[in-house]
Amino acid sequence: PQSHPFCRDCILGLASAAVGEIPLAKGGIGLRCMMTGCDNPILYSEIYKLLPENIQNKLEERMFEESIGMALPNLERCRKCNFAIQMEVDKKTNKVFDCPGCKAHEKKLNEAVVRKCPRCGVQFVKEKGCNHVTCRCGMTQCYLCRQTEIQHDHFC
Repeated sequence: PQSHPFCRDCILGLASAAVGEIPLAKGGIGLRCMMTGCDNPILYSEIYKLLPENIQNKLEERMFEESIGMALPNLERCRKCNFAIQMEVDKKTNKVFDCPGCKAHEKKLNEAVVRKCPRCGVQFVKEKGCNHVTCRCGMTQCYLCRQTEIQHDHFC
């Protein structure tokens, strides 16, 4: 295959970007060539000595994950944290996968931020203003301590 020369800074920039979301070479064996229309890989074994250790470690981890992903059918990734799990779901269903860790984190966040009126059950979030909130049903509540039937002189 034809090879293209690149300076060290360009290789470092490409490797740094590949740690994130840009595609790797097919099979996760290295980086994709930067030349337009070139499908040849830039093999990791040829460039790793040019890279700082932190980029080496992150790139090796990503390449490992990519190669595992190709070997395992039905591998799905969480759209939030990139956690991977093998699913028994047909990928054609376009189902979005959220990992259990993110779901638990989201539940805790909701418990910390979302409030529910004890009278009518309407959920709400306070975006600004004082902590004395009044539901549309008339129930008053302290946003911080959740005490009900409070006045504006309530401070917790």
